[in-house]
Amino acid sequence: NLEQEFIAQVVKLYNRSSSQQFELDFDTVTSIPKALFLVSNATEHETRMAISSITITPEREKTYSFSTPYLPVAEVIATYKDTSIFNLKNPSHKLGFVRNTTHEKFIKHLREKFSFTAIGYNTFDDLIAAVKDNWVDYFIEEDSGLNLNNRYFVLYKNPENKNFYGIAYPKGCKLREKLDPFIRYYLRSEKYRQFLQDNFDSNRASYLISIVGKELLSY
Repeated sequence: NLEQEFIAQVVKLYNRSSSQQFELDFDTVTSIPKALFLVSNATEHETRMAISSITITPEREKTYSFSTPYLPVAEVIATYKDTSIFNLKNPSHKLGFVRNTTHEKFIKHLREKFSFTAIGYNTFDDLIAAVKDNWVDYFIEEDSGLNLNNRYFVLYKNPENKNFYGIAYPKGCKLREKLDPFIRYYLRSEKYRQFLQDNFDSNRASYLISIVGKELLSY
């Protein structure tokens, strides 16, 4: 997926310039809390990092060290359905979100304006299953996850909301210090521009390319 491709390119750059070689071993997890739990509970013989659409937040930074951000994102409300029914001021309309993520902060923002019914799910897979089974009318997703899927309709985007994805490490992890210069180098490279163009539509890729130096590298 997108994150695996990104970190594989960064580690490849590191291995080309260092006598100490890293070998990646990917574990698939079903939720961000589980990914962060695995990072915190690595054995003394391994170093774990989590790269799974994890938003950098002040709360998470108290427990984990984060890399230079590799992608800016914002939460949006999306649906598979006819957009003419969109009405978050109707309490009977149900909005699905994933618990223990930045979705919860977005929900609080939305409640200042709307009167919908919010339904939380433990994983994004559970949320999408509920959408497909018509248990919810709309769902919260990061805009980066919608670019290549034209089955979705984006209904609302919070203009005040901008987050960044980063790689999470245990606090004080030396691996972060070793890899971060190569992340920054990769963000400046033509290969990263090609990476964005391969994974996003042309408008989104152009926008992301334009803010790399302005926002990602100055974070």
